[in-house]
Amino acid sequence: MKFFTDPRGDIVQDVKELKVDSTLKLPRLILSFLRIRKIWTLPKKCDVLIFNSKDNNPIEVGLSKILSSYGNIGRFTLPNSGEVNVPILLASILKRGSRISAYYDCYIKRVDPKLVITYIDNDFVFYSVASRNPSVKTMFIQNGLRGNKVFKHLHRQPSKEVLKVDFMLVFGSHIGVECAKYISGSIVPIGSFRNNITPRVNQKLKGTLSFVSQYRDTEWIKKDGVTYTRRFAPMILPFLAGYAKDKGLQFRIILNGHSRGSSTLRNEKRYYKEILGTECEFFKWKWHGSGYDAVDSTEVVVSHGSSLGIEAIARGTKAAIFSFRSTVLGLDPPDANYGWPGNYPDEGPFWTNNPSTLSFRRILDHLFTISDEQWRAELEKHGFQEVMQFDPNNSKLRTILAGELGQKNASN
Repeated sequence: MKFFTDPRGDIVQDVKELKVDSTLKLPRLILSFLRIRKIWTLPKKCDVLIFNSKDNNPIEVGLSKILSSYGNIGRFTLPNSGEVNVPILLASILKRGSRISAYYDCYIKRVDPKLVITYIDNDFVFYSVASRNPSVKTMFIQNGLRGNKVFKHLHRQPSKEVLKVDFMLVFGSHIGVECAKYISGSIVPIGSFRNNITPRVNQKLKGTLSFVSQYRDTEWIKKDGVTYTRRFAPMILPFLAGYAKDKGLQFRIILNGHSRGSSTLRNEKRYYKEILGTECEFFKWKWHGSGYDAVDSTEVVVSHGSSLGIEAIARGTKAAIFSFRSTVLGLDPPDANYGWPGNYPDEGPFWTNNPSTLSFRRILDHLFTISDEQWRAELEKHGFQEVMQFDPNNSKLRTILAGELGQKNASN
């Protein structure tokens, strides 16, 4: 990757469009069925069904603790996740429509839940479950920042298909307004579910600057048939390290939790050492909430588009959002810009959509100077709650669950 600096001080990357040759895929349908885990007994009835369940997912663990107060929990694993219920599959063969939708509907009919809930909020199939199963209520919980890709797909949906989710629990009102253009149902801004259930435990350390890693082993991302680089850390890290050294700050990198305990973790550390040409200080990953511990203990956090950067602000930490991916890649709409789909200027007191070292320095100087009281006033002035709210202990979710399910156990 090549970089150069233009007269304005902007770091510009020479992003090359790569043509990716399509390769033939061998038929894998029969082989997949032979390998997939098969369940031979019918599922049990339940009060609430977790749709697209994932074993040991930290969101599901926290959600299950809350749901246990409101009735029996069932878990529905999609066939592409490695499990299929054979009796349900056989029953679905007699149904009209797509095979996968028939399988979902037969499963839901069998367990007869009052509420079907998912935290995979960009699962397009889920949006039509409610219209085909009017006796149940549906809910999704947003679990990450969403770009235009989701809504572009929805725009292409057949007009005859009714998309409905009874309760759409989203980060903030901006993304809720965008969802409402395509999906009918109630929009409930709650912020981030995981952010809401994770208490603050670390004391903030003055004079600390942390960078939120978004590292993936895959260096490229394909968008609209064009392949672009997905790694933008080289456009930020050298500046941050130099800034920290000049200001006498402790600088560290908050590792990507997805890479824990694998070769990816070693690759991630090596990647940052190669960028900086020296050893780096990494915040130690201890548990699924370690990222929150890290931002809680940092005076100023820097993110270039991760959910954790926005969550840090909601938690009360001062954060700089260097959201220039849309600018560098020339994306239209600029869905990687700060606050998208809200309409914010390219430059703000704590964000920039431009890859400019002048902007980086301006923002960091500002954040290290203002008080916590001034920071809170600034967030209110610029409508941060419309980007992401903060609802400790997920009280809004609990209120909906009590209304739809009734509270059976008040111990949780």
